[in-house]
Amino acid sequence: MEDRELKLTLKSWARNLLSVWQFLANNKLVPSSQFFWQIGGKDLFREIELAREIVQSINPNPIVYYPGIGNIGRAGLDIIYPLAVTDFSKLIGADIGPYKPDPHNYERFVQAVSLNLSLIGTIEQEEIAFQKIGDDEFRTIFPFEGRQRELHLFSNFDATLKHPTELKNGFQAFFTRRTNGLFCRNAVGSISEHLRAELMNFLTGNGLVIFQEIMGHDKNLEFKERVAERKLWLGDNFEFAPLGLKMHKSWERLMCFRKKAGN
Repeated sequence: MEDRELKLTLKSWARNLLSVWQFLANNKLVPSSQFFWQIGGKDLFREIELAREIVQSINPNPIVYYPGIGNIGRAGLDIIYPLAVTDFSKLIGADIGPYKPDPHNYERFVQAVSLNLSLIGTIEQEEIAFQKIGDDEFRTIFPFEGRQRELHLFSNFDATLKHPTELKNGFQAFFTRRTNGLFCRNAVGSISEHLRAELMNFLTGNGLVIFQEIMGHDKNLEFKERVAERKLWLGDNFEFAPLGLKMHKSWERLMCFRKKAGN
């Protein structure tokens, strides 16, 4: 386990993120939504390393779908967390914000991406390329650890009603943060079973579904309950993929499910 921890935390960008988190923790400051953790630390990095290895075993250049990626109207894109967990080559993100068309949304997208990637400290701003595809559809390409990465963002996009058509070509991982009623069976405002089934049909066999969860006071019990809840939502074609770690002190956990081969 220590080898896995060192493999990731020896990277300069990971050390930078840990140092920023430690500063915030020591000063009792609440991290903003742009940071790739909520209240995690080295224990969370161990889970990230394990999830990252699973995704890379599926495809070394994974395509990842992230509904609820963040509101560009609040500079709240979340690029670093899925980059750390999945090492994506292409991230397809969707978010219902900023809730209305605005001629300045592209500029807000550029600002949100620039702010988010600046936290890594290894990407030069002039290396980031931007493209406006439509009023609510944008793309950015940037280099990271030896290869080009792409974010394709759909803003003002209700992921409970539809999914980006690009996913029909297949993707290797589904990632989302701070899960709620969207991923509970038959809950008010949840993704319908029909849409969930259609979406997960595009996920590669052995593909990974990753939920980031914020735990309460009774972490062990609450984690087990949420595993059962997410499994019920996903259905019989998925099996829980434990990361092999004991419950750690962090309130933040990663919960993974793997799609059965041939489904």
